[in-house]
Amino acid sequence: MAVISRNGPCLGALALAACPAFASADALAAFEARCLTPMVELRESDVSGLRQIEEMAGRETWVIAGQDWSLHRATAEAEVQYCAIIGEFSLEASDGWAEAAVASGDYEVIETEPLRLRSVFIREPRIEVEFDMLVPSVTVIETDLES
Repeated sequence: MAVISRNGPCLGALALAACPAFASADALAAFEARCLTPMVELRESDVSGLRQIEEMAGRETWVIAGQDWSLHRATAEAEVQYCAIIGEFSLEASDGWAEAAVASGDYEVIETEPLRLRSVFIREPRIEVEFDMLVPSVTVIETDLES
């Protein structure tokens, strides 16, 4: 199904201006460009320029020299599709991103610990974005929920 709205204020080039509290703007930009936008658009995550360092039990890990983050994603045959960036994220940044995403009308908060949002725009199945401060990571997960 086509995406009707994906114009949240923390997407793409606006991420650096709208979400300055992230300890690593590079990690947030990587999440949006390599994980979130491709999943919203029903494409594979973007691993261009990255080097795969691990593949096991339905998941892959990718890195790039000089970056303080790594990309983790499900393999095509995995039951649950996800893409995550593990890197430096702050609690303030995740809260700011969530507030902006909800204000855009594209997401709703479904949990606060860990912070999890679900898409409300037309994209099937729906996706969820989760900020885990223990790892720290931000993950986009494809659910089995329909619009």
